Amino acid sequence: MSNRILQILALVISLCTVACQTKQDKNYTVENLSDSLNFIHLADVDYFDNSWKTENTVIYQVLQEPDNLHPTNGKTLMRTEVMQYTQGVLVTIDYKTNNIGAGLAEKLPVYNSADSTYTFTLRKGPQWDNGDALSAEDVFFTLKVYKCVLTQNDYFKPYLENFSDFIFNPSHPLEFKIKVKQPYIQDVAIWSDIIIMQRKFHDAGNLLSTLTISDVTDKDFEKKQNPKIIQWFKDFNSGETGFNLNKLNGIGPYKVAEWEHGQYLILEKKKNHWTDQSSLSTEKSYPQKLIFKVSADPNVNLLEFKKQNFDASTTLSAKTLIALQEDSVFNRNYFSKFTGTFNYSYAAFNMKPDGVKHPALFDDVNVRKAMAMLVPYQQINDVIYKGQGKRQAGPVCSYKIDFNKNLIPSEYNFTKATELLQKAGWADSNNDGVLDKMIKNTHVDFKFNLNIYAGITDWQDLALLYASELKKAGIVMSIVPLDVPTFIEKARSHDFDMLMSVWTTGAAPEDFTQLWHSNSWSSNGDNYSGFGNAASDALIDSIKYTLDDAQRHDMDKRFQQMVADEQPYIFLFNSLRRVAVHKRFGNVNLYFEKPGLMLNSLQLRQPANKISTTP
Repeated sequence: MSNRILQILALVISLCTVACQTKQDKNYTVENLSDSLNFIHLADVDYFDNSWKTENTVIYQVLQEPDNLHPTNGKTLMRTEVMQYTQGVLVTIDYKTNNIGAGLAEKLPVYNSADSTYTFTLRKGPQWDNGDALSAEDVFFTLKVYKCVLTQNDYFKPYLENFSDFIFNPSHPLEFKIKVKQPYIQDVAIWSDIIIMQRKFHDAGNLLSTLTISDVTDKDFEKKQNPKIIQWFKDFNSGETGFNLNKLNGIGPYKVAEWEHGQYLILEKKKNHWTDQSSLSTEKSYPQKLIFKVSADPNVNLLEFKKQNFDASTTLSAKTLIALQEDSVFNRNYFSKFTGTFNYSYAAFNMKPDGVKHPALFDDVNVRKAMAMLVPYQQINDVIYKGQGKRQAGPVCSYKIDFNKNLIPSEYNFTKATELLQKAGWADSNNDGVLDKMIKNTHVDFKFNLNIYAGITDWQDLALLYASELKKAGIVMSIVPLDVPTFIEKARSHDFDMLMSVWTTGAAPEDFTQLWHSNSWSSNGDNYSGFGNAASDALIDSIKYTLDDAQRHDMDKRFQQMVADEQPYIFLFNSLRRVAVHKRFGNVNLYFEKPGLMLNSLQLRQPANKISTTP
């Protein structure tokens, strides 16, 4: 999938989205973290230990289950990862080059400036589970549903606004055109995030066949359409579509066989699937089962890997992986590595609070900068990340070519922070140890809540270290762990003081609309903080329609400086992926793009062909 921004939880969360490139001639490197430009290949070992299992099943440790498996309305990175194995998209990311390539499409689409269209041609081989071939009708149906004003995927719709029409080619059933308003940097890459749905499965009565792209994007759509169509969208948006296994359908090689919520999710390889005949190495699926096992406790994960009960993970805590790497038995049984990512952690301020439930604590940039100076970054890196962390300076990962190298990460500076707080009018007027201030004739203590994801030990520990430093400055921060749906709902409805999360991005150019455009705040999108004004919005709008790399890079850097100057976030760390893979599997490649490890490519090695020994 592309790098549309996804909110994750150390792992996780995520949402659906960031930007993708339309040119395929660039390589992106991660400094000092790889032995390859874009990926790490781990050579098979020359032994097969007697203690190793021989089942062709991958048990994959994850921190949380998907929020759902709905084709359009999911929000988490875990959902996206699962659906890579069950679904199909028109274009894909080549993880070895970080370029986009053809998926269900025969080749990347061709843009025709004469009529402002992209021409797609579908491959002949892909089939749905009922034997029907993938069709242009399926793609048209998919686009209509994704764009419809009733579909509950508002966070994703900004990336679809440029598509204005769908044109069939009667003389070539597998060919179609997508008309656009103007060339946009994500016109092609966005299709790596659009899950193609089978029209016949989701709309057996072909109820939506009369609808056009203009119809579904009409703000008065609900008033104009017949009740049956409105009811179809209500049913489609319901939880059943994302949780009922009988309503899950995809063109990918795996199907959901079992889902014990909060515990595990099992994918089984489909028999005689069309990808079995594919010549593409990326479409090979070797394991018969993929088991996503939820386990967030670091101590449990430590023991489970020592017992070889897990085959792989990309979300171990740094402390856990370092402890495991000190165990010679673990090292004999597992590959393990810290790898770079394009993800970064952050703490977002509510810059536009309601003033009632949430007082105006962070509407002053001096306060926001002071809060950033009170984070004990070095202590966090040493204690939580064991020195492996790399600081983040702004809204673009420093590994990317668009990064503004003039940005410098915030550093801990207690003295400067207290000076800025005083400048903003905060003082301990009643000598109770807590800063206070008169705001609109009301005495307000500097006390607030920090929302974090529940169950993630590293995040809890980070927040505790931060709270300790804030207390020294006279600021009281209470930590509020929340489940994923609640966290996201509060974030998007601006019902928070401050929150901490992660954005997962990719190697390609950014469209800043989702996270930073003021419309994304007013429409309850993913601009949680409320950053933005006419100038920043205009720059964002220009960036996403500028295809000239040099010109866009300059604008990118100016925008990054705008964000840094306003400090809507405390930018924390570029995330490291913590990977472990059992050596009973071969063909192990680690990638810097999400998810970092493709489970379908792991090949169970044959004991008979290896030396069987036990140390």
